[in-house]
Amino acid sequence: SAATILSEAYGESACLYTTVLQVPKNATPSQLRKAYYKKCLKYHPDKQTSSQNKSEIALAKKKFQAISLAYTILSDEEKRKEYDESGDMVEEDDDLVNKSGMKQWTEYFNSIFPKVTTTDIEAFEIKYKCSDEEQSDVLKYYTQFKGDLNKMLECVMLSADVDKERWVKDYIQPAIDRGDIDNYGEMVR
Repeated sequence: SAATILSEAYGESACLYTTVLQVPKNATPSQLRKAYYKKCLKYHPDKQTSSQNKSEIALAKKKFQAISLAYTILSDEEKRKEYDESGDMVEEDDDLVNKSGMKQWTEYFNSIFPKVTTTDIEAFEIKYKCSDEEQSDVLKYYTQFKGDLNKMLECVMLSADVDKERWVKDYIQPAIDRGDIDNYGEMVR
């Protein structure tokens, strides 16, 4: 499979752009072609010398296959778009049912769940911070983690270290004073 070829040649987390072809993610077709030809010249099986050991020749062959695969995917507009969006590599030997099935599911989920942008996240953060929902989350996790604010950071959405002081002042201490929650004062950090 494509993922196997890529991982054997360049490692599990290899990126077709930066690791294999060594081009920026916004590379033009011309840049892709130039990088492809340059890499092919270096790793083509016919270019390997007899002074290399068998494992070096085998690795060069795998890299050549990975380079060809990367260029095949990135030079095709539709495959490149899918790779950019999902990290998935469309393979030529995939059957048509899998391709059309994947496309149908992608279209279905895109119609139900719109793309989330950083602007959307920032707008949500403005609504969430200092809201009743944040207060409810803070008090819930304060109780669950017995006052361990560091553990709470992992669970309260959009939180950072700077929020801990505000949580104690605005939510936790007033709730303790009202008797709504237990005082884990020695745990509050």
